[in-house]
Amino acid sequence: MIAQKHPWISRKVADEVYARIITANNAPIIYLVQAPAGVGKTYLARDIGVRLGSPTGYEPARQGKVAWSGILDIYDPDTNSNQGIERRLMEAFSQTGFEFDAYREARSMYDIWFKGGIVGSSLEEQRHKVEVAFAEGLKAAAAQHLLVMAFDTIERLESALDPLQQAYPEGDTASVIDWLIFQITQLEKGAVLLLGRQTSHFYQKLCAALEKAGRPAPELLNLGALDDDEAQDFFADRAQRYPQAARFLDEDLKTLLLERTAGNPLLLDLALLSLVESQNPRFVRQALEEHHDLREVEKALLKAYMDAFNKSERQTLLRYLTVARSGLFAELLQVLEPSHAPTLLAELEQMETLPFVKMRNISVSVPEQETRIPRRTYFLHDAMYALCDEVWLTPGEVKDVSQKILNWYNAQIEKSPKDNDLLVDSLFYRMRADPVAGYQWYLQQADQAIRSAHTGLDMRLRDAMGLFRVSASPDSSADPGQSLSSRIDCDNVAVLMPEIFDNFRLDSAILWMKRYMIRGKTNLAVKIGADELPWAENLFECDRRRYWLAFAEFLLWYGQATMYAYQIDGAMKLYDRVIELIRALYPDVASEETWAKLSDFERWRLSLTLGRTYNNLGYTRWMYKGQYHLALQDFQQAVRLFRIAGLQIKSLEEELANTNDNMGRVYAVVGSEFQAIQLIKKGLEIRKALELTYRVALSNNSLALALNRFGRVEQALKTVNDALIHFRRTQVKRGIGLGLLTRGMIYRNMAEMYEELNIAIQDALKYAESAETDFGEAMRYFSDVDEPIRGVQVLNEMACCHRSRYLLLRHSKASKNEQDMAFIQGRTYFRQAIELARKHNYLIDELDSMQDLTVLLTRARNYGEAENYLKDIRAKIPEQYVIQPGRGLEKIPAEECVDVFYKLLGQVELLEGAIVYEKGKLEAVGHAVSDDELERAQPTHEAWLETARHYLLAVSYFNHYATEAFVRSLTFARIYKRFEKCDSLLVRDIRDYMSRQAEEYKLSPELMRDLFRDVFGLFEL
Repeated sequence: MIAQKHPWISRKVADEVYARIITANNAPIIYLVQAPAGVGKTYLARDIGVRLGSPTGYEPARQGKVAWSGILDIYDPDTNSNQGIERRLMEAFSQTGFEFDAYREARSMYDIWFKGGIVGSSLEEQRHKVEVAFAEGLKAAAAQHLLVMAFDTIERLESALDPLQQAYPEGDTASVIDWLIFQITQLEKGAVLLLGRQTSHFYQKLCAALEKAGRPAPELLNLGALDDDEAQDFFADRAQRYPQAARFLDEDLKTLLLERTAGNPLLLDLALLSLVESQNPRFVRQALEEHHDLREVEKALLKAYMDAFNKSERQTLLRYLTVARSGLFAELLQVLEPSHAPTLLAELEQMETLPFVKMRNISVSVPEQETRIPRRTYFLHDAMYALCDEVWLTPGEVKDVSQKILNWYNAQIEKSPKDNDLLVDSLFYRMRADPVAGYQWYLQQADQAIRSAHTGLDMRLRDAMGLFRVSASPDSSADPGQSLSSRIDCDNVAVLMPEIFDNFRLDSAILWMKRYMIRGKTNLAVKIGADELPWAENLFECDRRRYWLAFAEFLLWYGQATMYAYQIDGAMKLYDRVIELIRALYPDVASEETWAKLSDFERWRLSLTLGRTYNNLGYTRWMYKGQYHLALQDFQQAVRLFRIAGLQIKSLEEELANTNDNMGRVYAVVGSEFQAIQLIKKGLEIRKALELTYRVALSNNSLALALNRFGRVEQALKTVNDALIHFRRTQVKRGIGLGLLTRGMIYRNMAEMYEELNIAIQDALKYAESAETDFGEAMRYFSDVDEPIRGVQVLNEMACCHRSRYLLLRHSKASKNEQDMAFIQGRTYFRQAIELARKHNYLIDELDSMQDLTVLLTRARNYGEAENYLKDIRAKIPEQYVIQPGRGLEKIPAEECVDVFYKLLGQVELLEGAIVYEKGKLEAVGHAVSDDELERAQPTHEAWLETARHYLLAVSYFNHYATEAFVRSLTFARIYKRFEKCDSLLVRDIRDYMSRQAEEYKLSPELMRDLFRDVFGLFEL
């Protein structure tokens, strides 16, 4: 065997692995080394690392053409995340400094995006670009050196999996396990050492991924007990290392040691250290002879070791090392033992040579700086944690020490609230100090991380909670060397939070639905909701009080996933069920008295669940159902809930901003200018304060839409251009598409308002061309976005743009060929919009596009086709919305009323009035005339009366839909344009006729009198 510079545990397989590495060809070599705890996996990796030039194996090194990564322990605080591993590998492998430039740029863009509030498929695509760019960086580094990467304690990858990850095989490269598998499959040459306890799930996934990538399968090495030769080398080495114990190591004792420890090097070292400290083999022999079960031998040897020495400092440090799972370091010792910290630190440095103590230079961030510095941090060997917990720590001790450590972390978090390492590293101590409070803290932090798209933090928190769950799970392994279970955590949870396992599964489903929706993977979110619903319902029925709020939140996110999948009716049923559940639990949910009785966590969960439900319900009614007044009531309920709960939680602040924005948009739809502008601006202010730059741009886009709605086009154009600048800078397709759609609508409006804006027709045509360009570009961006309603909107707006251009071309006396082209293009796009709306069952958008097409047909004097479309629209609107002679307008319950039907019927009446008017002129003329002559012509007496009837009905419908001021903006221009030409002799006839119509249709005569008296003087004072 090759002579070693360090007292490793000599394993024959090290020679084989080393030889394969240094003689490697261009094909990658992957070793998966599996073994129980304490057998020497880490020493194996350190041995190879030293041979490749690393001082102790832990540090990166280069030797000839080989570059060693150092040992990256998946459990260490600075390498338990994708980004942490990436950082360490770049430090180890980047030679020129340029290999990972593309990665750094992609990572920086990703960070900017999620910090700015960007979510959805665009952000997920950027995250994938990051991992691809890192793989390319490794390839560039591999062109210069043979890369050798070592990953230790990989069983943590499997142990950290939550129930949903285990149930669903889909890879999620946001987690370390799938990120690592992806990087390995991309590796073209080099070597990878994966070391850990048994990892069947990880191994199967890795093999499947490599096979799919056309790469050779990993070589599986099951490292077992020392064989005879290795045992002799071990005892020879330890005799030199521990001369004090050598005189006791007779052949009998060696045989007993090997037999009882099953050749486990860690247990052998523990026994030898007991000999060193006690100078008496009696304690060790007794521990070995009295026990045959390996688990009991472990306990006995640890007790023998602790009884063997008299140093209280070492006992104290071992206790702290056992509790400090995220590592023990000088600052923590100062908190734990302020008067003895220097003495303990000196002793801790002496303990570095112990085989079960590990020292790492952990990379930590510096407050208010972007730099990181190494911190000397100490850990126990993984096998020692559970063993020490079981042998000589009590739950009370662990709880007290964990609380002291947690106090230190909380103080640091207060100083550096954006240091995610502190949040993650503190979670284990929170769970040990108070599992209920710790778990509630975890749910809030995870929710905030997910919904702010902070994927790295979310995954690290999830992993940390998953590892605690494993630690608190009763051990089912027959081999103690494979167990990660802690008696302390099992007992602690059994007493304080026995329901944690069911909670974790239910909350796991909730969190994964959120994750997938934030990442734009709606289909997976819906699948989880559907698959887990029966189990969640059963859990709720078993203990309704305990799971009431959690089950309600499950239904909320399942409903949102269903809504995102455009199953609108199913989503609304789930939202209604959430409200019903919470109202049953809290009948007076909006009262201050109810909220005063709740804990902070209950207040947060209740406000988030019910507030978000009302917000989503309002959004659904607005966007898909046309129930605008009901939507406003829902949004108002959401705002009240968010405000009652308090806004100290950032996620609720963004919820409030989102609801204000939505509510402002709906107020714009129904014509309430002041509320619309003020609410959107309020949401904008909140998002600016939160520094969510992408969402600020979304608010500016909403503000531009509202300003355009109220004719403030210059201000709207400036606002949307500000939004578009940011959308383009971030390169988010959906954002750019929304901005272009909005700007196109503004340009189109400016083209149609050319007379009010006092601009020439040719300039108006240029605005129409600009609108057409924006709509065409928006269509290309939305083609990559899974949001079909945007496709309907763009097609409709493109059609409306051609409709506007058609009218302008007519007014400018353009050639008939130009006019016909605009007409054909407009009709084509309208029909495409109608077909797409029908395909996705968007009835409101279908009818809206049909109405818009009818306007184009009317302008082109295709009255017959226009009337057919109007009949079709009427046929698709329920009869109870139609004003009937002798009955008037039926009273529809508020919760059932679809406001947009009144708007559509009003538009239908306006169009029918226009058609009757134009046909009346043709009938009056009686022969072909020029357009100018026809424009000056007057309709027949009957057409005047029938036109007035349609306009009267239109005003009545609109008054059920919008504010009076907005009704006038919708109707006065059209009505006045025609009635200003009314012969004075007809005034009395029209007045009398309209009075009779108002009586016949049961309409408000006062409304009618005010409307026509104010503008046209048709009624006497």
